[in-house]
Amino acid sequence: TLDSTRSVFIGNLPYKANEMTLRKHFKDGCDWDDDDDDVIEGVRIVRDKNTMQCKGFGYLLLKDKSFVPQALTMHESTYMKRDIR
Repeated sequence: TLDSTRSVFIGNLPYKANEMTLRKHFKDGCDWDDDDDDVIEGVRIVRDKNTMQCKGFGYLLLKDKSFVPQALTMHESTYMKRDIR
C-alpha cells in the first residue's frame, strides 16, 4: 500500500533519469547516516509505456514520515544538470 505521508513528489527530472542515481542523489544530499541505509524504501520514476523514457517526474517513498522534511530540502538541487522540484 502507498502511504502518502511518507511519499515525496520529484518533478523536472531529465529523460535519462534512473532509480539508482536518483536514490544516491537524495541519500548524499540529505546526508543520511550509513546506519540509515534503508531510509529510502523505494524510488518510482514514471515512464512512457512504449519508450520507457522518463516522463519528467517520480516519487520517493521513505521509511518514516519524519524523513520527509529533510527530503524536501532537496528542492532545486541539481540532478543530471536539471534543478529538480
